[in-house]
Amino acid sequence: MKKKVLIISYSFPPSNAPAAQRPYTIAKYLDKDKYEVTVITCGNQDASLGLSTFESKGLDKVQVIKINAIDLSKFRKIKKSSMVDKTMSEKKGSLKMRLFNVLVPFVFPDKGVFWYWNMLKYARSNRNILAPDIVFSTSPLFSNHLIARLFLRATSSPKHIVDFRDFHWTVNDSRQKEKTSRLHHFLERQILNRANFLTFITNRMRDIYVSSYPDISNKCAVIYNGFDQADYDRIDSISESKKLTFFYAGSFYGGRRDPKHFLRSLDTLLSRKLIKSDEFQIEIAGNFETQNIDELTQFKSFKNINFLGALSRKRVLERAGASHVLWMIEVDSKEFQNSVPLKFFEYLGARRPILSHSNSLAHSNEIIDKINCGWWIDTTDTSDEKSCRIIESIFKKYRDHELNEPLNISGLEKYSRISQTHQFEEYFDKA
Repeated sequence: MKKKVLIISYSFPPSNAPAAQRPYTIAKYLDKDKYEVTVITCGNQDASLGLSTFESKGLDKVQVIKINAIDLSKFRKIKKSSMVDKTMSEKKGSLKMRLFNVLVPFVFPDKGVFWYWNMLKYARSNRNILAPDIVFSTSPLFSNHLIARLFLRATSSPKHIVDFRDFHWTVNDSRQKEKTSRLHHFLERQILNRANFLTFITNRMRDIYVSSYPDISNKCAVIYNGFDQADYDRIDSISESKKLTFFYAGSFYGGRRDPKHFLRSLDTLLSRKLIKSDEFQIEIAGNFETQNIDELTQFKSFKNINFLGALSRKRVLERAGASHVLWMIEVDSKEFQNSVPLKFFEYLGARRPILSHSNSLAHSNEIIDKINCGWWIDTTDTSDEKSCRIIESIFKKYRDHELNEPLNISGLEKYSRISQTHQFEEYFDKA
């Protein structure tokens, strides 16, 4: 008899949000001979990275239920007013935007609360109809775990498997400083203690949580984030005539991901005449907040930046595969050092070398060194000399045409979505 698996995730395709990919690929690759899979997602997701044209590949045997949340589109328009558009023109902030920033910290526990109340009504009427054996909820929205608990009251007495992909309260400095810190801590403790099983995305994250909550040590495992090879069409060689292209995808977290370190090193190399302005370009896909733009215009290399605006996920991956170097910036905080951004793994899938600007303690640096897939630059190093040497070596490789072919990286199977879904199946089988 098949086990009924209910996946709860606010984010799900067609959302371009990175958070949508893990629940999607689990639903896609779970063995349908063993599992009857249902996904409940938000029908009107607040998708900061937009929506993409999405073909439901692999979901023909999956029931996808969409329940709307309270509409946040007006607030999203206010947020967009503070972004730089693809022509690099700056949109002026407003009183509404300042008010928006003041109110955001009081949305508890996150924007998923606007979905919670409609889900509460739905769960009351349908949890016994769905009758799941396993309820699987996945971060980053903590509300997903709270909503999942609404379905645990079904007569089928399902098991709750909780997937932590972000630090919620533990080592999350910004959240611990919020006025609602104690409530966040309480909810985190409740979910961790009551879960039947827990998964984390790095060994470091698991160890930190086990240290804080020793009672969970016998009911947790590590399943890394990853990439879905099916998302990548054929990755071709790059034309030798193309400018050296550094590609960045995603948000700058309101300046917490700081591009100035990279631009400063480029400017140093330009001033020393070790590189030429007309031989490289920097492409940025995603949202770029206007408050950061004035600081960047002072750099000579700023004119080499091409702001692409928000692109569909498919276009982002295509751009990544057609770029020489994939640029990543890690937030310098303990919570980010001990996890690895999903973007890192999607860059791996594109088979292009990664240039990461990060704290020397970042976990992603270990992976870069282990599988030899690029370079990392320590952003805490006040001297630009090491950074300049690394970037100069990249230009040399470009001139020698060593960056035109896709990388041949061994050990990638560990990070494939299919392999990771097989890992989840092991724990679903035991539930």
